[in-house]
Amino acid sequence: MGVELPRLSHLDHQALTSRVHGELVDVSGSLVPKVFQGLYPEEVELQRKACRLADLGCQAARDSMDVGVRETEVAAEANYAMMRAGAETLSFQTIVSTGPRSAYSHGWPTARRLGRGEFMLVDLGPVVGGYAADETRTYVLGEDPEKRRMLEAVDAAVQAVLDHVEPGASCAELDQVSRKVLGEHGFGDYPHSLGHPLNGFPQPALSKNSGHTLKPGMVFTVEPGIYVPGFGGVRLEEDVVVTEDGCLKLTESPRLD
Repeated sequence: MGVELPRLSHLDHQALTSRVHGELVDVSGSLVPKVFQGLYPEEVELQRKACRLADLGCQAARDSMDVGVRETEVAAEANYAMMRAGAETLSFQTIVSTGPRSAYSHGWPTARRLGRGEFMLVDLGPVVGGYAADETRTYVLGEDPEKRRMLEAVDAAVQAVLDHVEPGASCAELDQVSRKVLGEHGFGDYPHSLGHPLNGFPQPALSKNSGHTLKPGMVFTVEPGIYVPGFGGVRLEEDVVVTEDGCLKLTESPRLD
């Protein structure tokens, strides 16, 4: 019996081995990627629908920014906008991190109130019809030259990666591109991978050590970041699908105000 062994819990493994009169064969690295590697062309519009909901959520969060607003209130506004427009569920709890908390690469909304001149990082994942989006935007309430410099550096890193996405591109090299651009802007490395596949697809892994290359139909995120403990952080995340000659960016809300 073919199974995805890395996704199998200990209890499920025990149940199968006690009931199956045969061998469990791990197909996660062979068969599964070949038949389950990305979107069919007719699915792109369905994925785009989920991404439109993510755009709406980010805009609702941006519109709710104000001095004294709680992170939980911003998350509630984003969730309401997405659900009202058709999101059926969320693939993860909406993240809203403000001020120094935005330096955590991932987090959750708290009762912390937003202050003037602070970052607000929003990461959300609406699901509709079985297709999940994953979009991150970082905003500043007011003006701050250093925070603007951080935003522009991450924006440049995202765009550099998008410019290199095409069939045959090395995922490890794309990861390198993002970190090189951030370094050229005077910022250090970030602690997570460049991105990840969407909708449960096993590929592509976008990391320093990835051995994957891109193929048409693959759908994934591009999300480099800058995180400065005690000061704040920036992450900008786009959802893209590989086309025959490049890529199609599915998320559309502005990366820079």
